[in-house]
Amino acid sequence: MHNKKISPGIGGAKTAGFTLIEVLIAIAVLAIALLAVVRSTNVAIRNSEYIQQKVYAHWVTMDTLSSAQVGLTPIPAIGGTQSGQSEVFGKIYPWELTAKQAPDYPIIELTVHVFNAERKHSIDSAFVFLAKPGAK
Repeated sequence: MHNKKISPGIGGAKTAGFTLIEVLIAIAVLAIALLAVVRSTNVAIRNSEYIQQKVYAHWVTMDTLSSAQVGLTPIPAIGGTQSGQSEVFGKIYPWELTAKQAPDYPIIELTVHVFNAERKHSIDSAFVFLAKPGAK
């Protein structure tokens, strides 16, 4: 068993304290724990921003398809593309609406792709089928 040396403190009172090595080890453990907390917070913030972008892009996707279905956004000719952009909470989301003939049926397949602001990659996409005008 190890006995700690008790040294007289200020005013002659006897005190027991931590050695410098013990204090340094405690600080190192605390620093590692704080680093882990900072990293996990950073990951959570990045994930939150990604999910927010995906939700906004999905809103643009659904809005564009709905607008095309009710005639507010012009439907491109078969094989054509209609481009535009929508603003959601101050962020611009470019989109492309394409139309193609569904095989063997008198319907049109409308597909919308929503991109990030730099148009580097599609964030969200969806499609819907519409009856051709005048088709029965």
